[in-house]
Amino acid sequence: MASDSVTQGGLTKQLQRRIARFAFERMEQECETDFQVLSGFRSLSVRKFLTWISGIAKTQRTEAALSLTYRFLQLRRVECEGIPNFERWAESYLRFPLNTGLDFEWRPKRHVRTIASLVKKRLAPLRVVGPQSVELADDNPLAVPQIRGELELSTKLSDIVLSQPVRGDLKRFDVSYVALLGLGPTAWEIRTTEECREVVARLPEVIAKAREVVEP
Repeated sequence: MASDSVTQGGLTKQLQRRIARFAFERMEQECETDFQVLSGFRSLSVRKFLTWISGIAKTQRTEAALSLTYRFLQLRRVECEGIPNFERWAESYLRFPLNTGLDFEWRPKRHVRTIASLVKKRLAPLRVVGPQSVELADDNPLAVPQIRGELELSTKLSDIVLSQPVRGDLKRFDVSYVALLGLGPTAWEIRTTEECREVVARLPEVIAKAREVVEP
């Protein structure tokens, strides 16, 4: 069928439409709830976005936020409807200093053993794919056939990075929560042992959100 034809990257037209719909709907929901879900992700890119958007008038925040999602989808060649004034907001965001999102109290690899232990216990069964990388095993209850469930643990940039690329897509389109919005990786910088427990306990819920994007 024409609607299921595969693009050069590997995404079908049907999946592109679902990706665009969920990306816009989720960003609209974030705007309506004052970015309640996004605030739970502790990463440089999310903090930069939240700081930037807080300086924009509330009447314009939805348009501004959707503009970033639209720009991201355009860059990844996902077909979607345009957003008014998106260039203005995209340029504003690109000019915004990256270091506004820096957390000077965070130190990388401070909780290596704790994170590894909690992830293994909470998300098993897992497949080890590298020194700091694990993947949901095929028989994992959270596994989705259409996507991979990858976790990078205790890196120099974040303590936990979740990636959920679409299988078969050469460009590895990531449908994890933050990535889908066009705001960088779905990641957490963790400062305390208690935060380790909180973040890992939340991971199953975050991982599960990708299922509705790829499954009709």
